[in-house]
Parts: sequence; structure tokens; C-alpha cells
Amino acid sequence: MPKRKNYTGMGLLFYTAVQNLGVQRKEAAKQLNISESLLYKYFETPPKDIELLIKFSKGLGTNLLAYYKDREPLRGMLESKDRQIKDLEQEIAALKKNNEQLSHTIDLQKEKLQILKKRRS
Repeated sequence: MPKRKNYTGMGLLFYTAVQNLGVQRKEAAKQLNISESLLYKYFETPPKDIELLIKFSKGLGTNLLAYYKDREPLRGMLESKDRQIKDLEQEIAALKKNNEQLSHTIDLQKEKLQILKKRRS
């Protein structure tokens, strides 16, 4: 493993995860199905492709996406999804209440129909 340069942020996380594998860089690159030179490149400039990050996370046993959870654009995407979930939960609650009211109305109509049927008999 090369001596650690001044890797920062995601590069440092990627470097540390590779180092924690406990294998030579050539073997680490092989496990990740990339070239050794690309491995070094990712220490300097890590990939931002989500598919690659997922693949490398699995191969390294480290959640590399966690680094981006509080950073844009992932943070904005997560916040947007949270808002959508809250909106949908509110809509579901309103639909359930409406359903209960309709069920109650149906029950009242059934009772009224029974009363009318008894009067006709």
C-alpha cells in the first residue's frame, strides 16, 4: 500500500477502506475489478457514480455513500424524498378519514333502508 498522501474527504475514506482490506493494492484493485492505476486515481478523485460507489462499498465492506449523505446533491434528494413521504402520509391519513366517513354514511343508509323496508311490510 502506498504511503498516504494528503487524501481528503471521500478519497481518504476510499483509501482507508482499501487499506482496511489488509491486502496489497494490486489485490485490492483486482477485488474491485479495476486497474491499480485507477485505484490510485480514486484516492485522489473518487468516483461520484452511484453504481460504482455501491459496487465499491460492497467490495470494501464500507458504505462509501454515507460520505455523501449530508452533501449535495444526495442531501437534497433525500430531503425531497422525506418531504414526499410526509406529504403522502398526510394524504393517506386524509383518505382514511374520508373512508371512515363514507363507511359511516353507508351504515346510516343501510339502517335507513331497513327502517323503510319494515314500514312497507
